[in-house]
Amino acid sequence: MRAGFRHRLLPGNPPSWVFGPVWTVLYLMMAIAAWIVWRQRGFKEAAGALGIFALQLALNAAWSPLFFGLRNPLAGLVDIIPLWAAIMATIVSFWKISRSVVESFGMHVPPAVGGLLPPNAALSGAGARRRPLQRLVRRQTGHI
Repeated sequence: MRAGFRHRLLPGNPPSWVFGPVWTVLYLMMAIAAWIVWRQRGFKEAAGALGIFALQLALNAAWSPLFFGLRNPLAGLVDIIPLWAAIMATIVSFWKISRSVVESFGMHVPPAVGGLLPPNAALSGAGARRRPLQRLVRRQTGHI
């Protein structure tokens, strides 16, 4: 990905090297939580919760390619809204199976949901709204 695109959209964002370790830790924590839920109930009883978890993983994995890969903020916004709902549904379904999982990892959930998703949604929404305006300005100024 071109650095210019990311920095133009995300002014003041942390250096790129931070994202790899942070997301690795987050995915590791999610995997451990899912493993604990599976161990406590077995796949048959936890299938619903694990299915919701798999859905949120798929939606999470889709956001970066949609937003950055396609450079399509609207696609990012369309993905981030059900992603947020799937994360909340995962938390609720895991809580019903194992409160200790959510409590153990719960201190990391609010920063992830409260700290990462709203800016991504706002960024996707702002980019989606700005794109038609940018096209109009380019046409009017001859910078197509």
